[in-house]
Amino acid sequence: MTVIVERSFPRVYPLADALPDLPKTQTKPKKRPWKPKGKFPFFRLPYELRHLILEFALTSNSTTTSTSPGSSSHVDRRNTTIDQPTVDLDPRNHMRMSSLLNIFLASRQLYTEAWPVFYGANTFRLFPTHPQFLHTNAVLLARIPPKYRRALTRLELRLGIGWAAPPRCWDLGGDNTFLPEKSRWVVPRSAADGGGVGKLPPSARVLTHLTSLRRLHIFIECDPSDPVFAGFRISERFYTEFAEYLITRVLELVPNEAPLEFVQVDGWPSVRRSGTLVGEVERVVQAEGAAIRGGRRLKIIWGGFEG
Repeated sequence: MTVIVERSFPRVYPLADALPDLPKTQTKPKKRPWKPKGKFPFFRLPYELRHLILEFALTSNSTTTSTSPGSSSHVDRRNTTIDQPTVDLDPRNHMRMSSLLNIFLASRQLYTEAWPVFYGANTFRLFPTHPQFLHTNAVLLARIPPKYRRALTRLELRLGIGWAAPPRCWDLGGDNTFLPEKSRWVVPRSAADGGGVGKLPPSARVLTHLTSLRRLHIFIECDPSDPVFAGFRISERFYTEFAEYLITRVLELVPNEAPLEFVQVDGWPSVRRSGTLVGEVERVVQAEGAAIRGGRRLKIIWGGFEG
């Protein structure tokens, strides 16, 4: 006879039954994305507020900056000691600058208010630094109409590029014995009998239109007078004298009515503050700059140098 023994097993409760009742979270309804209703009355704003908006929108933040590594990224446009992004000849300008310049096509009134802000808020480089445009015959300022050149307030001069053989477009006329004779600018026959700016090279002629220039930024990439360049440079004093020639000619060609007041001297950390090139730049700006600018001393703003 078979006896069936029934065993009683404890009841296994599901995990959900063992947990206490939790309050149900109330889900908030999703907000619909904001859509503008009608047109924004931009021209009803005060002119000062419109000017600030255009200055924020038209500053070329995407262009190559000339600040040294480790510098602050905060930009206060009222502070003259802070670097501004630099506009230069670059093969990618059609991507970088088109979004800024498209605002000129919105309306005639917006164009009238926008172009002085664009050319006045950005820093423009005198000589190109990109290898594709290093030997061009027309620098950036020569490609800008004179109407816009007169609105420029910031100009950058880079030193150290072409320290063994300066490019041809770096000819600013005057007593230029640094470029080979075949690379110097030849006065056209139509301007040989006349005078004035007709005898100036194109790179020098554009400087005579900068009637609103307020700040000159001199950025030093390298100092060829350093012993590390020995054996590769033309001579120890060659580029130092060439830099003196460039700065002197820039100060001579910029009109006297231009409110030029600040000269910012900056460079990469490898450039020593006590170097020969930096000392020559300081001497030219302080001594000869005052004599050229009618006795008005230029204020030098020093960047981050080492040594």
